Amino acid sequence: MTAWIPDVVTGETIESVWGNKVRDRTITPFPNAAARDAAITGAMRKPGMTAYLEDTKTMSTWDGTVWVTGGAVPLGGCIDYFGSTEPTGWRFPNGQALVRATFPALFALIGTRFGVGDNSTTFNLPDKSQRVSVAPGGLLVLDAKGGEASHMLTVAEMAYHNHGEAGWHSHGVGGYQITIGEILSSSYWLNSGAVANHVGDVTFSGLDGGGNHTHTAEGANTPHNNMQPYIVCHSLMRVV
Repeated sequence: MTAWIPDVVTGETIESVWGNKVRDRTITPFPNAAARDAAITGAMRKPGMTAYLEDTKTMSTWDGTVWVTGGAVPLGGCIDYFGSTEPTGWRFPNGQALVRATFPALFALIGTRFGVGDNSTTFNLPDKSQRVSVAPGGLLVLDAKGGEASHMLTVAEMAYHNHGEAGWHSHGVGGYQITIGEILSSSYWLNSGAVANHVGDVTFSGLDGGGNHTHTAEGANTPHNNMQPYIVCHSLMRVV
């Protein structure tokens, strides 16, 4: 049992042979989407019906609700692309301006959400340069931008920590060392170097701090890399 599908040539019949069953299918070419929509209307549209658009050199298939062009990527959708130039029907979403009259379906879809262009005849695509996509949810709303490639920690972002002692130490506070030769009374009063209610020899000397205590600051005070592992390629947006 064999099965085969010959190379597609627009307008010719494709025969698929599966055992004893033969099914014919014709792909009809149209100059553009507008011509396709004018020719295939209402009940004529059947799920799986395929048309070839000559202006964009892409296939479009009726999915029962809308025409899906360029494979499974809907109008306004984006994919990764490792080429260096824009293929027909696609644009790099780098904020560039497009003519509203040339891309009416896309303009109807996104409008001026990403820029008004010249505020008359053009509109802007989103700018995905150096950005990844994330679905909206929580505090993240549609079309919002955020994040940073590098970041410097603030005091509020530092982990809680403390600094231990760096060695024994003491601090002089203007006190005195007292030497009493002979004390006849256990009661005495000391004020500004004067000693009362005592008998004997008294000497005074200032105290100096002892030991050691140091704290050394570390770090270069520079931003750190905030990027996930990555590979750089173009993002492509389907515009027709």
